[in-house]
This record gives sequence, C-alpha cells and structure tokens, in this order.
Amino acid sequence: MPQSALLSRKFLLVGDDSDDLDLLAEALKENGIKHEFVVVRNGKETIE
Repeated sequence: MPQSALLSRKFLLVGDDSDDLDLLAEALKENGIKHEFVVVRNGKETIE
C-alpha cells in the first residue's frame, strides 16, 4: 500500500483503556500518519 494511502485512512480504535488509545494515537501522530479516529469502548459499540 502506498504511503499516501496510509495518510488518509480512518482508524477504528476499540478498547476500554483510554491510556492505551492515547498512546496509539500519539504513536501514529509522531510517525506522520494523519488520521481520523472513531473510538469505541467495547465490542457492543463496535457492532453498532
């Protein structure tokens, strides 16, 4: 996948630990990945 395609992706983040989600978001940002996040806290929210 070309790097330019990664720069415009939307990420679905599923997790119940906000610290983990924050860490992932920071890692992506530090690596120049421009992103839009959709954050859900559990499996039920993921399905909805």
